Amino acid sequence: MKLRNLLSEKRYKSYEIEKSSIRGRPGFMIKLIKANGEYETSFAKTKKQAEKDAQMYLKMEVKITRKEMGEIALFADAGVPVDKKKWKVSRRAAKRKFGEASSEAKKRYAQKHYRKSGGAFR
Repeated sequence: MKLRNLLSEKRYKSYEIEKSSIRGRPGFMIKLIKANGEYETSFAKTKKQAEKDAQMYLKMEVKITRKEMGEIALFADAGVPVDKKKWKVSRRAAKRKFGEASSEAKKRYAQKHYRKSGGAFR
């Protein structure tokens, strides 16, 4: 998983504009279709405005919070640990928590523990 790919991911894949049949809503409905097939709706008074809004929505990118960005960077391929002793302690802590079985969660926990204890990766 590349951080750059996640940051440039578009929120909506395509759109459809149709006359609104919902009572109390302006003239046109914009159906914004996401990559997973779900959709959101928006409304505009004129078709021209609906087209303009839809183009603006298509340019929108997915917003990633600072916390999510930190987690993504943490779980990305870390590289080689600089301090072997701290890395060994972190692996033992992960082994205590998750047992003998090899798992992605154990690897992430070891990386997180290693970083919290002041370790860095090359």
